[in-house]
Amino acid sequence: SCFPVAVQIACRELGIDSSTSPLTLTGGLAYHGGPGSNYVTHSIVVAAEKLRCCSGDSRALVTANGGYLTKHAFGVYANFPDRAAVEGVWCREHPSICQAEVDAFPREQVADNPEG
Repeated sequence: SCFPVAVQIACRELGIDSSTSPLTLTGGLAYHGGPGSNYVTHSIVVAAEKLRCCSGDSRALVTANGGYLTKHAFGVYANFPDRAAVEGVWCREHPSICQAEVDAFPREQVADNPEG
């Protein structure tokens, strides 16, 4: 992400210890601009380049955010084929299943008429 807070929040929510591994491939907005919603394309390219240089089986997680951290996307990339995909047995879970799990989480109360 171009903004450090987005990376920090993603790490917290995914349970990633941010002190144990590098969290950016492109250096952030100060080093590599992200206008035109193209920032993550560059991250994907760098992740693919790094994976191609790895000798063993490796994966890379690339995340993206939009809005005010209200839209989150991610991609998991690897330098080896996924067995289920190769064998043709991988099947995407219907989105309604995941949505039901998300909807079951507790929700914060929103004040319609805040005071104070």
